[in-house]
Amino acid sequence: MSWILYDWKHSFDFKGRATRREFWRFTLTLSLIGLLAAACRGTGLFGALLFTAYLLADLVLLPARVTLTMRRLHDTGHSGKWLLAPFGLMLIFALLTVAASMARGGVPAWVALLIASAALGYLIVGVMLLVFTLTQSDSGDNGYGSPSANPMA
Repeated sequence: MSWILYDWKHSFDFKGRATRREFWRFTLTLSLIGLLAAACRGTGLFGALLFTAYLLADLVLLPARVTLTMRRLHDTGHSGKWLLAPFGLMLIFALLTVAASMARGGVPAWVALLIASAALGYLIVGVMLLVFTLTQSDSGDNGYGSPSANPMA
């Protein structure tokens, strides 16, 4: 579990690279813990406390998740700016949805088309990010530095 401490210590390090193993070990571990906490949520007070503790821990680990994903993108030769695309599309989707809910007499067809396009764009960018994180690391130096020096990777 010392790799969690390593990732936490480097949680504000936007430079460098993270291996596929390093990224997925951290991501899948947190996802598994989240699934277990969600499964316990309906089991009374203990489950609710466990789930709340997980949500708080996940919030605390958010910087580590973002920077680890950026370093993983760097490892495959992609800019960390790819992480901004889902947030931009989410904002567009939210604004269009609010505008559509305020429209009188139904939603205009062009607004519905824009909402569907933003949702589709969000899905496409999500799949692209998944592919980028699953892609094998660049073997040598790339524009973001040398391969990961993480001793835990």
